[in-house]
Amino acid sequence: MLHELLLALQGYTGSIFVKDVDSNYLQVSNSVLPLHPSERELLSRLGKLGGLYLYFTEYSRKGREERLPQQPSIYIRALCFGLDQVLRSYSQEIVDLEQDILNGTDNSVTEIEARLHQYQLLFPAIEALLNDLDGSKARGCYVLELLHRHGNSGVPIVSRSFSTIKLHCHSVLIKQLSSWLLHGLLYDIHNEFFIQPSGSSVTEIPVKQEEDDEDENLGIGGISGSELRNVLSFWSERQGFTMTSSHPRPLKEDSQRYFTVRVEQLPSYIPLWLADRVLFIGTSVRLSEQNASRPIHFVTESLLRGRQDEFAQSLIELVRCSDDRIAEDEFNVNRLSMVVESIRKCVSHSLWSLIVDEGSLIDHLHSIKEFYLLGRGDLWQSFIVISQRALDVPVTRMTRYDANALLKRAADHVGFEDPSQFHLELLDGAVSPTNPQTGFDLLSLRYATRWPSHILLDTEVLQRYDSLFRFLFAVKRAQLALNDIWAQRVMAHKLKYSPPRDIERQLWQLHSRMSFLVNSLQFYFHIDVLESEYSQLKYKISSTDDFDTVKHIHSSFVSAILSHSFILLEPVVGCIREIVNLSLQLRSIVLQSDEIIISEFQRVSLMFKRNSDLLFRLLSNVGAHQTNIHLTQLLLRLDYNGFYSYNYANN
Repeated sequence: MLHELLLALQGYTGSIFVKDVDSNYLQVSNSVLPLHPSERELLSRLGKLGGLYLYFTEYSRKGREERLPQQPSIYIRALCFGLDQVLRSYSQEIVDLEQDILNGTDNSVTEIEARLHQYQLLFPAIEALLNDLDGSKARGCYVLELLHRHGNSGVPIVSRSFSTIKLHCHSVLIKQLSSWLLHGLLYDIHNEFFIQPSGSSVTEIPVKQEEDDEDENLGIGGISGSELRNVLSFWSERQGFTMTSSHPRPLKEDSQRYFTVRVEQLPSYIPLWLADRVLFIGTSVRLSEQNASRPIHFVTESLLRGRQDEFAQSLIELVRCSDDRIAEDEFNVNRLSMVVESIRKCVSHSLWSLIVDEGSLIDHLHSIKEFYLLGRGDLWQSFIVISQRALDVPVTRMTRYDANALLKRAADHVGFEDPSQFHLELLDGAVSPTNPQTGFDLLSLRYATRWPSHILLDTEVLQRYDSLFRFLFAVKRAQLALNDIWAQRVMAHKLKYSPPRDIERQLWQLHSRMSFLVNSLQFYFHIDVLESEYSQLKYKISSTDDFDTVKHIHSSFVSAILSHSFILLEPVVGCIREIVNLSLQLRSIVLQSDEIIISEFQRVSLMFKRNSDLLFRLLSNVGAHQTNIHLTQLLLRLDYNGFYSYNYANN
């Protein structure tokens, strides 16, 4: 009976123990000679261990061979290797029991149950974990989260065994962290890492799984031998020569892609701020490699200052454990954060030297200010004047080319250097027979960033600058349109036609109110907001040597100018745009003929009064809920004589 019991403890059925059809357990057969209820209960508990052991070994085998129902996962595969290691102690205990029985040692069923008692605490915990994995179809870093939940136990063997399993899974995490932090590469064949390209599928880098134990160990740079060969092959391909190898080469990832933290894949014990730093480091390393004039390994070497091996060793130490003992401590997130912070400081300072010093960031920001923020008012004034006939009409397929030619002509006219880094585009879908908008309405500015300024001035940032450019450009057009009205009316007095005095007086009153409002907005945008914020930006950048701080300063600058320019307040922007359109309509009414169409003039006058009053109300409401000195100055400038306040109070 004892020999059959030992076989049952390893999952084998016989005359005494049979498979329970409703569970993974082995139970005592009903055909067995009558047993005392306590004996049957004792044997059932031992049979449960054998059934679970068989279930665990089958699960582990299928997981290593990637034959489980859920999608393939390197984290599940690592978990299965860890589960095998945990089950070795149980298998060894069975071998020791069999050896004692063969040596004639008197071992009762009760003694066997006592020696295996700790596994009666461990196996149900592992079963609950595996059921949770199957039920949730967990994969990727979420496997670490489930391990963390189920392993959070006060039972020593449960805590120790789960630490062993987590050690294997954390080794996968450290490999992925090492390749991302030190090389800017995503070795993530099943899209399981908590950092992924945003808004698109992952460009996978296939890595051949090696059976050689030595090849599976963490190597230089925190990646395995096969992965390192793939990296070298990838670098060689970038440099124009190939390496003879039977291993598949990694696919080249698009370096311009945006990456994001997938919060659902982030274990709860890894804080989001730490994941953001990991994202920053890897993205910076990737973007810094976009320089054809330098070899890729030289750029990475310069960013990390030759400390790759030091950082890799620090990462490896987080999961290193000798073969004859189990890791005594849990995965130490504090140590991980210290290593990541060390890498971040190194990369951040190197990027500061690369971008701010060598890359002349201030010059790039100055160019941004002159073009996107209309800092060169004479350039854009000249452009608007000379492009009236070409762009103040519905767009054609030649509009974009005409706009860029006129921009270069305007630059030559004001003595500006070659503006080749900037070019004008039309918004998507602009060239359409059903779209009545003019070229002016659809202009969009593009900036050809050069390495390494693209790390800071990426596509998303330039899009935000472009939205502000289109808004400021529209206000600039309104200001020039009102100036044209004044010039035309001065010339009209020399002509034979002279409108009625009442109409002329109303025209000048409307023109005066419009000019005052538009000029006040222009002064607010360019002096109160842009010039002030840009001065602070330059001062803060010159006061730090940390790129992460520079990036935060620049991000705050962009957010501040967008906020203070009301781009984020759709009702205010809509009201200002309506005032801009009314200014352009008034210019058309005055300039299209010598005779002013009274009905159209009165309509524009009425709409302007409504929108100007509404704008003051909106700005007053915003000012009541915000502490904004710039907005306070604008409101004081607009309502210096109480005109708008009076209308506000009486309406």
